[in-house]
Amino acid sequence: GGAGLSADGDVIALACLAPDGDSLLAYRSSTDAVVRVDREQNSELRTQAPRVAPSGTRFVFPTGDRSADVLDERLQPTGVVIDPLATISTDAAGADIAVGPSFSGDFVGSVVALDLTTGDGRVVVGPDTGAPFPPGGNSVSASDGFVAFSTRGIDDIAEWAALDGEVVLVDFTSDDPAVRRVAHNRTSTLLGYWSSTFVSVSPSGDRVAFSSDWGSGDSVDTYIVDVS
Repeated sequence: GGAGLSADGDVIALACLAPDGDSLLAYRSSTDAVVRVDREQNSELRTQAPRVAPSGTRFVFPTGDRSADVLDERLQPTGVVIDPLATISTDAAGADIAVGPSFSGDFVGSVVALDLTTGDGRVVVGPDTGAPFPPGGNSVSASDGFVAFSTRGIDDIAEWAALDGEVVLVDFTSDDPAVRRVAHNRTSTLLGYWSSTFVSVSPSGDRVAFSSDWGSGDSVDTYIVDVS
C-alpha cells in the first residue's frame, strides 16, 4: 500500500499486508539492499507506507490520528514522534525536518520545525517570533527547502489579523528562514471541506499554487502566484 521516495529517488518505502502479518519495506536501489520489519498497521487508519525523508535515512510511519513514529534506516523507532500531518522538508544544513502548525506544547506556531534526527524543535512563525497564535484551517506543502502554508480566514473581514486567510512562503534554504506573506486566499466556508485552501510550492520556490472558491462557493479553482 502506498509508497514514499527519497529526494534523489534512491530509497523507496512500502507497506505490505499479508494474512500472516503486516510489514514495512525499504529498498535502496544504489546498493540493492532491502530492509523488512514486521509492523502492524493501525486498523483505524488507512494502509500507510512510511514517508521517506529527503535524505533517505529517516522514515515517518503514522501510528494514530495525530502521532507518527520517526524510524531510522533499519525501520526501527528512534523515539522521535511527530504529527503525521506535518510535511517533510530540509533546512539550510541539509537536515531532515518536519514542518507544520502546532497549537500546544513546547512549540506553538503556524510553522514549527522539528529535526527528525535530534528531535529538536523551533518556532519559525508563531508567538515566539512576533506572529499571532496560529489561525485554524492550516495546510502545508514543501518542496526542497521551501515550505508554503495557508490558513482559514474568519467570517468578519474587519476583524482579520495577520495570517488570517493568507498564503505564506517560508524559505528554509537560509539559516534564518525568510517568511513571505504571499496572498490572501479569499476562500470561504460555503463548500465546507471542499472550500479549504490547499497549497503547493514549486521546487525552485518561485511559484505557489493554492485552491480557493474566491468567496463565492460556486466553484473551487487553482491560482498560481509568481514570487520570483
